[in-house]
Amino acid sequence: MPPLGCVVSPNVEIFREGTFRGYCCLEKPVCLCGVLSVAMFNRNPGVADSPLDCPEDPAVYVKQTQGKLESMVLGAFDLGAEVLVVPDVGCGIFQNDPLVVEIGRAHV
Repeated sequence: MPPLGCVVSPNVEIFREGTFRGYCCLEKPVCLCGVLSVAMFNRNPGVADSPLDCPEDPAVYVKQTQGKLESMVLGAFDLGAEVLVVPDVGCGIFQNDPLVVEIGRAHV
């Protein structure tokens, strides 16, 4: 995936519950206009299966994080999405800075 790219998967059907419900099958699938996948930077040296790929220059990190989020918004626009749900993308195990991600979301 390009560093500032986004994978767009149109017309996704959700047919199972989430983790806390044991992935039980839904009575009726939920149809989404799409799912967008963005590869956030890994800033956690403790993650063994993903290389550290965060720019060392903080300004570049902020700019490229904003670029990733902008590509996600453009992907949603291309899908014709009416709602965009953005989790705390990259702020968990990859240890991205929540303030940078929030500023990036506010910027777009």
